[in-house]
Amino acid sequence: MLVLVLLVGAVGYHALGYGVLDSFYMSVIFLTTTGARDAGLLGWKTVVWSIFVILVGATVGLVAFSNLLAMVTGGELRKIIGRRKLETKIQSMAGHHVICGYGQIGMPVCEELHDKKVPFVVVDNDPAKASVLDARGYLHILGDATEEEVLIHAGIRNAKGLVTALASDADNVYVTLTARGLNGKLQIVAVSEGKGTETKLMRAGADRVINPHQIGATRITNLLLRPAIVEFSDVATRGVELEIGEVEISSDSPVAGKLLRDSQLREKSGAMVVAIKRSDGTTIFAPTAEMVLKPGDTLITIRKSDGLPTT
Repeated sequence: MLVLVLLVGAVGYHALGYGVLDSFYMSVIFLTTTGARDAGLLGWKTVVWSIFVILVGATVGLVAFSNLLAMVTGGELRKIIGRRKLETKIQSMAGHHVICGYGQIGMPVCEELHDKKVPFVVVDNDPAKASVLDARGYLHILGDATEEEVLIHAGIRNAKGLVTALASDADNVYVTLTARGLNGKLQIVAVSEGKGTETKLMRAGADRVINPHQIGATRITNLLLRPAIVEFSDVATRGVELEIGEVEISSDSPVAGKLLRDSQLREKSGAMVVAIKRSDGTTIFAPTAEMVLKPGDTLITIRKSDGLPTT
């Protein structure tokens, strides 16, 4: 606004017959009131225009100063600086997870990742949730997850995984499609509310589709028919006594190319291999001791919560 007043003042002086440079000079000295003492040496038209420039400039200056003072005293400036630092930190992240939607599904997912110290960024368009996310110390982006620019700000190109748990199935499909286009290696888990959406989400690029209602119904049925299995699974998942884990065998792993019995995983870590998922997607349950461990295999293990060595 101050620049606009300066330009308008200069145009007015130029219309009164002053040169371009002199017009800007006159506008500056009267906008800052440093030239007010010379008003008597000017013509009446210039005096009237100068009064207008001084009054408007003073008013705009007071408004600008009061807004700046309100920002400083109200903590707005501190929030802006903190937000810039937050965005810079998010842009420097890599190998993190992006959680789209901080609702009934997204909230417990964030709590689990936070407890396990796994880096993640939350994307939600509800301003009311920003203070909650700040209080919990979660990195977050306030915006619509269906917009490509918002996902880019969340570091989707360097992310390892994405969970889209928005209220609308259509939005989840769109987020999945956009995220897959931005990062072809991304592990995408999508939440589906309707039965017919699962196929669309898989076609859009989701690696896994979760239907909370179906999972809840299956769990209730298992509690009725097989309660012991559910109890065992809960114990393993919570990690109270047992922990179900997975270990991917890299090409330079010391156990790559060895027989399962020669890997000595159970002797060294107490972990029992219950399944092997091959790189082509096939899963071998209850592998024998003669099974060869290949690079790219993922070992599904059950162990005590003592820690499993990295292979």
